Amino acid sequence: MVFITIVTYNRKEFLSDYIDLIKSSLKYTKTKISFKIEAIVILKDHIHFILQPENINDYPNIIKYFKTYFSRNINIDNSDLTEGKKHKKDRKIGNIHHLKNM
Repeated sequence: MVFITIVTYNRKEFLSDYIDLIKSSLKYTKTKISFKIEAIVILKDHIHFILQPENINDYPNIIKYFKTYFSRNINIDNSDLTEGKKHKKDRKIGNIHHLKNM
């Protein structure tokens, strides 16, 4: 089991307004990697997940697919991003913290 926290870029407060996109991002991610969602908490500037990947080594890719889908499908102003983040098509979802093998 892994505990993952994803924090928005500059801790912008908007995630709770995008519950449907969060659900879609998780559904998309589950088409790529097999995992079970044990718990999820969505706050305005960060999300906590407790996940059970079928293969424990898949958790970085779970994060990658989730963030990629979410970032590419959200429609909000990204003018405060650095050029590097704009080039990578990152938008507003930022840092990741995780603990393996709870």
